[in-house]
Amino acid sequence: MLAANGKPLAEIYSPDGLHMNDLGYPLFRDAVRPVLLKGEGEFERPQAGPLYASATPSVNRHLSLRIQFPSR
Repeated sequence: MLAANGKPLAEIYSPDGLHMNDLGYPLFRDAVRPVLLKGEGEFERPQAGPLYASATPSVNRHLSLRIQFPSR
């Protein structure tokens, strides 16, 4: 995401120079995803089955706890 001179690549940012554009977000995602998944993997445990197929294991665990221990 940085040029050879160490400055941010201008072509991955919108004209405001602050927000990434359609080229920048995939680069950011691909750089950050492995780190986040590695860290989250320490907290994930296999479950019998997801409450919601599209949810992550941690979201499903949270939802199952809410069913078991509803707030008062």
